[in-house]
Amino acid sequence: MNFDSELLVKLREYLQHSESYVAQELGISLQHLNDIESGVQPIPKALIDFYAQSLRVRPSYLRALLSSDKRTASTRTVNKILNKYFGLIQKLKENEEK
Repeated sequence: MNFDSELLVKLREYLQHSESYVAQELGISLQHLNDIESGVQPIPKALIDFYAQSLRVRPSYLRALLSSDKRTASTRTVNKILNKYFGLIQKLKENEEK
């Protein structure tokens, strides 16, 4: 799968996970994670599942968001996409808590 590596990094930063934490949780080296985030290595299913679980969303939704082949909002900046998408997730979580 082709994916937006910049968006993947922004996602990790949004979750406030360090590179070493994510690498440790996935059981991979820090260098391997760096290769994934730079687009050299393909994104593993385990990483998408890990981030999806952290966000409490379906992995398929996150995969579609990260996929540079499927994303139709390519004219928007990465930050705009993140703010809209994750802002919506936050609102949904707040409504669930009520």
